Amino acid sequence: VNTPSPTGYEGPLAKLTVDEMRKCGLQAEYQMMNSDRGNAIGRLSGTGEGPELLLYSHLDHYVSGAEDDSLVFGSLDLPDLKPEATQAGRIVHGIGAGNPKAGSAVSLHAAESIIKAGIPLLGNFTGGIVSAGIHRTKVIGGKPYLEKRHEGMGIGCEYMLANGVNPDFAVSSKVGYAVCWEEPGMLWVKLSLKGGVGYVARRGTFKSAIMD
Repeated sequence: VNTPSPTGYEGPLAKLTVDEMRKCGLQAEYQMMNSDRGNAIGRLSGTGEGPELLLYSHLDHYVSGAEDDSLVFGSLDLPDLKPEATQAGRIVHGIGAGNPKAGSAVSLHAAESIIKAGIPLLGNFTGGIVSAGIHRTKVIGGKPYLEKRHEGMGIGCEYMLANGVNPDFAVSSKVGYAVCWEEPGMLWVKLSLKGGVGYVARRGTFKSAIMD
């Protein structure tokens, strides 16, 4: 939590994650996407007689705690918007503490538990903790002036899969309140309408194709 990782600038935390993977006993590497961002990939080899499992999570969060974030999000004087971990009872506060960093920590603990238990693996185990997991583009949620460096939409996962990680199955540690069989996806729709141009949320005098 003390290492901010807003979308587009996840590199420092990914490198820290690689170090933690190695401490757990994984063969780990930093998969660089550009100078500011990259993925943490950790591997544990099995005998090769079974399927490969990917334990997936991401690192990025919406805000960085910087002053210009207040233009979009309002006051930053909240524990959950500060790049500093604080604890109240059993709850850890700070930027991304719950979503997504709790899931990333769980992924590391799962790998560590498997290694310490000495469980023989038939298939390979891969931990993929990636950049750019948040479902947004360069405009939604913030700073269009950052252009492509602000992109999310799963491009870290896409980069990982295109560069040497090819699992048979995956478990996503996205924070939530239930076990889901599928990770939510995304549907893009292009809708073309004929009609007058106007503010679609207002019932005005113009003819609205949306309303029709």
